[in-house]
Amino acid sequence: MLKTLLKKVVGDPNEREIQRLLPIVEQINALEPEVRRLPDSAFAERTRAFKERIRRETASLREDLEWVRRALEAERDPVEIERLREEVRKRHRALLDAEEAILWEILPEAFALVREAARRTIGLRPYDVQLIGGIVLHQGKVAE
Repeated sequence: MLKTLLKKVVGDPNEREIQRLLPIVEQINALEPEVRRLPDSAFAERTRAFKERIRRETASLREDLEWVRRALEAERDPVEIERLREEVRKRHRALLDAEEAILWEILPEAFALVREAARRTIGLRPYDVQLIGGIVLHQGKVAE
């Protein structure tokens, strides 16, 4: 009974998450007409462009991380080694955060391309609910 009352007051957390993801699904759906017009060769080109964008926009972070890793390998002072290890962790986290931000920016287009690729190759168009499941998996969460 308490669970039901609480759900009525604050709402179902799953339902709130779905409502939060619906605008992304709408963006994916809005791209569908454009993606349908693409030739098959454009899919590989767009994938290369996604990879290049990630590489380009994170290049300085990767260089910084590698510089600190090389310094760590050469270091002999235990105190400095620990400081450099922490610096590696911080820079690695910054790189992952930057990559994640880019992935969220390209997600609608990438999902629209995947949806169209599925339609062309296996003749099935993923439903919106399946897109939501994919987004939830992209978040690292479990989707049913």
